[in-house]
Amino acid sequence: MSHVLAPEAQLLWAVLREHRLVNALVAAPGGWRTLSRAELAALDFTDAEVKSVLALQELVSRGYPALVPRKLTTPRMVGEVYGHRLGGAVQETMIVVALEAQHQVIDEITVATGGGSARGQARAAC
Repeated sequence: MSHVLAPEAQLLWAVLREHRLVNALVAAPGGWRTLSRAELAALDFTDAEVKSVLALQELVSRGYPALVPRKLTTPRMVGEVYGHRLGGAVQETMIVVALEAQHQVIDEITVATGGGSARGQARAAC
């Protein structure tokens, strides 16, 4: 692309390779990550393009890998683990980390995502 783009637009271009798609997604009110099938179709995307964007949305919703079992004993350790894993997120993510008595991670649960846009109101994870 010949003009300077936001980093996310550059990544979208690397995957989609279509100016029209990237421009429409970058300009979408509330962001492209939560657009529905109907909203994508309303942007004059073909069925194949809609499927591609929906697949990309699914992939980025799984944006961070499972936590390797370990101890979290200090706020600094929590910051190191989750700062790295969630630092590039465009959307706020609230997680609960369950620890056992020896500070070993038992589980983590995403309880809400959202923020950053009018459409990004917190949605409880079910």
